[in-house]
Amino acid sequence: MEIRQANESDLTFAAALMIQTHAAHVRAYPHRYRPISDEDAETVLRERLEGEENLVVATQDDRRLGYAIFTTIDSPATGLLKSRRFCYLMQIGVDPGARGQGVGRALIRHVREICRQGGIAEIELDVWAFNTAGRRFFEKVGFDVCGTRMRASHTCRRTGDLVRPSSVPPVERQASRSSQLEGL
Repeated sequence: MEIRQANESDLTFAAALMIQTHAAHVRAYPHRYRPISDEDAETVLRERLEGEENLVVATQDDRRLGYAIFTTIDSPATGLLKSRRFCYLMQIGVDPGARGQGVGRALIRHVREICRQGGIAEIELDVWAFNTAGRRFFEKVGFDVCGTRMRASHTCRRTGDLVRPSSVPPVERQASRSSQLEGL
């Protein structure tokens, strides 16, 4: 398997994988994510290709198997935090027909090697709570949970409609809040 810098000819392949992944985000969080077209995905990837990010593709026998996008972040010191430099893994995608064959693991190894060569000791990423397969994969390849982002919402997860507790009579308000919290 070879992992190489992506080029313009890889965008259609990576866009198809991005759309599959993005569709899962749209289903899980329709109030946050909007459906995207092939053109939208290719535009985002082209911006990454032409920008500061690294876009790499895994291939074998001229067949594209997966991609990863990562970047270096220089975080300045604040009153509470030390300055630091780390790699942020923005996206990773593997063709469904190639899953379970070590493609994702090879992409992570490649990112780690680039980081090692650049003197970067840490790689960070975000994975949504609904993505249990993604979380298991990242844990298998050595990532640890280092925090949990939580949210409270004033919208119904199923419909995206704004929930206005003040419009619910006081006796029903407590029951409504309990059912809203169960749906989060």
